[in-house]
Amino acid sequence: SVARAEPDGYSILYTSGGDLGVWQASPNAPTPVRNLTPISAAVSSVPAIAVRANLPINTMDELVKFTKQNPDKLTYGTLGVGSYQHLVGEYLKQQGIVMLPVPYKGLNPVMTDLIAGQIDVAITNLAAGLLLANEGKIKILAVTRSDRVEPAPNIPTVRESIPGFKVPDAWYGVFGPPDM
Repeated sequence: SVARAEPDGYSILYTSGGDLGVWQASPNAPTPVRNLTPISAAVSSVPAIAVRANLPINTMDELVKFTKQNPDKLTYGTLGVGSYQHLVGEYLKQQGIVMLPVPYKGLNPVMTDLIAGQIDVAITNLAAGLLLANEGKIKILAVTRSDRVEPAPNIPTVRESIPGFKVPDAWYGVFGPPDM
């Protein structure tokens, strides 16, 4: 609706970069996303890969080894097809890490089910997982950024286990209608 709105400043869109990429690639997109007016970047999160606390996997290397020996045995929570989490899962699949995606309607239900042991893995973010990891409710195996991050310098990057691993950072921004 923002892509079709009048450029009067009353309609704005707050969305993720991943959603914009999916919309741009959609043949049914009513207006090309590139026509939206960028207003501001808002947030850049630190994506992380976490596992349930009682899963006998403690490192990315162990996750890689387990999934290559047991494809489709583990499940991971996503925010649905085309979400950042799903796209990272598909990239991991291209690297031989094959897990079954389970769609959710938000990150909170993903984390709740990870803690409860209903799913095995979550592609989450450091903000949602760090306190839970510190309490021993989950284990964070790695961050998906290129370098380790200041709030958790002891958490390795995925790239340390999978050389060449690179996914875009997860970011959110504010956009207006075309020609605003």
